[in-house]
Amino acid sequence: DKNTVSTSSGFYNSSTSEIIFDKSTISDFSSLEPGQSGKLDFSFIPLPVLGSDQTLKDPQVILEASIKGREPSSGQGFNEIKNFEKKIVRIMSDFQVTARALYISGAMPPTAEKETSYKVSMTLSNSVNTIANAETRTTLPLYIKWGGLIGSTAENVTYNDVTREVIWKIGTVRPHTGFGPINREASFKITLTPSISQVNSIPQIIKDVSFVGQDTFAGNSIKINKPGLNTKLEGDPSFKLGDERVIR
Repeated sequence: DKNTVSTSSGFYNSSTSEIIFDKSTISDFSSLEPGQSGKLDFSFIPLPVLGSDQTLKDPQVILEASIKGREPSSGQGFNEIKNFEKKIVRIMSDFQVTARALYISGAMPPTAEKETSYKVSMTLSNSVNTIANAETRTTLPLYIKWGGLIGSTAENVTYNDVTREVIWKIGTVRPHTGFGPINREASFKITLTPSISQVNSIPQIIKDVSFVGQDTFAGNSIKINKPGLNTKLEGDPSFKLGDERVIR
């Protein structure tokens, strides 16, 4: 993003995408002594890739640095000194996993010793790189009962009744998932039966949501942790403020 390029000791020419450091911006560049060293800094922010044009593939930033000067020769002339370096910065995919809960049936607001059922949905969004070996996990609190999958069974979702973990083995996530015809979502039913000890509280219905995967282009591991959900159903358009607290 050309508008984000910043440097404290050089001149940025936006028309050529160059940053130039010379003796007019750094006085020490008039003459460099043998063994002398230093550092030049600049910063920038890449253009966003989340929701980008679906023709974008393998995003990267190419940095080319060149240095030149004149070195006195043994006679009265000068030798031209030039050097060149090139680096490629690969941009990681912008990946997100979103969880939301919707009311299905039962007591509303949640009522002590009575059942309330919810639908929990986890949705993926991925920008420009393929994600491999993807997996999402969350854990159900002790007072929550697993109710099985809802909707399509194409996704590999399992429940471990010993660890109380809900595990979604996602596998490969294609680029631009969630921004067009490609969508990935897993939904399941849970039931809350609050105790009298939870009256006037806002119970958690799933614990933190974790995601792991591998960005196949950038070569980096992705680890995401999102807060869990409670009975304040912010993703449910029918939810009314105040219905999140347990009553008698």
